[in-house]
Amino acid sequence: YYRISVKNIGKVSSALHELEEGEEVESLPPAGSFGPASLKPGSDVDAVVLVAAGVGITPMVSMAHAATMPTAVVHAVRNGKQWPFRGELQEISARAGVPVRLRAFLSGPTEQDLAAAEATAGEAEWKIAAKRVGVEDLLEIAKDLGASRPLFCFCGPLPFSAPLQAALEDAGIPAANIKSESFG
Repeated sequence: YYRISVKNIGKVSSALHELEEGEEVESLPPAGSFGPASLKPGSDVDAVVLVAAGVGITPMVSMAHAATMPTAVVHAVRNGKQWPFRGELQEISARAGVPVRLRAFLSGPTEQDLAAAEATAGEAEWKIAAKRVGVEDLLEIAKDLGASRPLFCFCGPLPFSAPLQAALEDAGIPAANIKSESFG
């Protein structure tokens, strides 16, 4: 099955948000390749860093379910109230056959979020940071996975992902190891 996540803003998003469970919609099938599935046999990639903003997390959940090498799921959200799939990602991390680490970056955290960030400070599998994600964070996350040749996959609005992708290239990550899908 396919999963869609809709933030209820805009004309089409609002119409999708109003659909009831079980209603059918007509759509085109997914096309192209994105994420770890795009790797060629014999690739030297040794870890995957999935980077999402907001509902861009949707395809990353499926990728985390299918992880075959050390993986980090990096999710940038405003606060804990706007954090979809949090519980499912925690379950994936707990049950995965390979390390699947979760990193959340909250740009507008609540007091409760700040307490949660403090509580996760020493944990390896699950960490919350009360700040915007930066390229130095992504490089550190890849290093924590033990990666020497990580694949970075982005899904989110261009104003979020484009600067991070450019900064990764400036830091020496080959363009072939940076994949993205965008919206908005």
